Amino acid sequence: MQEQEYVFEVYLVALVRVNAETEALARGVVVSSALGSPSAEEIRLANQADFLYGKEALIIGIDFAVDESSVKLIADAPEGGGHDQAAPSRPVPSIEGY
Repeated sequence: MQEQEYVFEVYLVALVRVNAETEALARGVVVSSALGSPSAEEIRLANQADFLYGKEALIIGIDFAVDESSVKLIADAPEGGGHDQAAPSRPVPSIEGY
């Protein structure tokens, strides 16, 4: 049986923690760098790991498009405080295990 290519659109939620002097600098890094598409090497490594677990499908490419208006600040440093501790403006959800 010949393999076919399938394309899926997946909505992704990511929590990106950034240390920066201003929110604007932090936001710029998130949009331009942190959510970039993985390299060919990163995809190759993911496929190798999947193969070890018996998965029989290969990822051939991943493209991310970031909607800049969807970037929301959910925690920032307390007034007069450093950038070590974040004071959540609302509970910060955990995405561990994904």
